[in-house]
Amino acid sequence: MKIINNQKTLLYKLEEEKNISAIENNLGKLFFEFDNIEEAFRHYNVAKEIRMRNNDTNVIETLINICEGYIKIKEIDKCEEVLEEIKTLIDGTDVEQIIEQNLLWYRVYTIKEMADEAELVLLETFNLAKVNGLEKRAAELAILLGRYYIGIKKDYEAAKYLDEGVKIFRNLGILNN
Repeated sequence: MKIINNQKTLLYKLEEEKNISAIENNLGKLFFEFDNIEEAFRHYNVAKEIRMRNNDTNVIETLINICEGYIKIKEIDKCEEVLEEIKTLIDGTDVEQIIEQNLLWYRVYTIKEMADEAELVLLETFNLAKVNGLEKRAAELAILLGRYYIGIKKDYEAAKYLDEGVKIFRNLGILNN
């Protein structure tokens, strides 16, 4: 009976820590939205610590939030360090997480003016979404690719991906003629 009570206590503690880490992560998001980045980082780091200690897969979400904070304050080297950490923790079968990670890499490459890498990661991410049946995500990525190509004055590619994005949105019923 004592063992069962100890296990119950441990489960309650784990669940409590999971809730606390979710609250801390959400507080970080809230402070981030109000441009209080320093306070956002404090909350993200508490969430990260708890989630890492408990091997919680939601740590990826927190690390993504931390990366976005570093991008916002233009600390790209720190963002890249966190992206490398994400790479070691990410579940290779979670396509959504891979897409989020790739979009952060795209932003980093764009900021660092690494056009070839930015283009390649966008193309790979678009194809990943498409192959995995994430149609809405594929449409969003196609539009992002189109906008990217407009920015570098590749009109043919821009038209191709913008058209593909619109077609996918129409097929999903999101856009009407």
